[in-house]
Amino acid sequence: MKAIVLLFLCAFTSGFSQGFVVSKTGGLVSKKDGKVDYIIVESPGIPADTLYASAKKYIETKSADTKISLTGDNAGKSLIYDTTDASITTLTKNGQDVSYTATYTTSLEFKDGKARITYGNISIYAQQGGASRESYPLTSVYTAAGKVADKKVKNLIENYFTANAQALAIAFKSDGKGPGDSW
Repeated sequence: MKAIVLLFLCAFTSGFSQGFVVSKTGGLVSKKDGKVDYIIVESPGIPADTLYASAKKYIETKSADTKISLTGDNAGKSLIYDTTDASITTLTKNGQDVSYTATYTTSLEFKDGKARITYGNISIYAQQGGASRESYPLTSVYTAAGKVADKKVKNLIENYFTANAQALAIAFKSDGKGPGDSW
C-alpha cells in the first residue's frame, strides 16, 4: 500500500513544474531557484482574500491521518500551521520496514493572483520495527563530501513536500477542495 502511495506521489508531482529539493544545508529550497526556500503559486485573477479562504478551507478539511494546528492567522494575508504526518511512507531497508513521520511548519502568504508556500522546522523521524523512532535530520541526506547518501529518502522527502505544495495550489483554484474532491 505504501508503495502505491509513493508511486502516486511521484506521478502526482511529475506534472507540477515547481517543487522542492533538499539542500545540502538541511532545508528545502525551490527546484527552480535553489537560492530561495519557497515557491510562488500563480493564480491569475484570484484575489488574495479568496486564495486565503480556499487555503483555510483546505487546511480545515485535510486528511484525518494528519494532525494540523493553526498557529498564525492574519485574515486574508497569511496562514501558518504546524503539521504532524504520522506516516509519510514506509520503505524496506535491510529487509525490514522503516516507517517515516514528518513534523513541519507551513507558511502561506497571499497577494492578489499569487501565494507563497514555505516549509520550515522540518523534522523527519524513522522507526524500524518495534524500535523507538529516531530523528532523521535533512542534513543526513548528504554525505560529508556532498554526495547523496540515501536517494530513496531524498526523493521521498522532495516528493512529499512537492505533492503538498501542489495540493495547496489546486485548493487555491478550487475553492479549497484540493485534489481528489472533484474530477
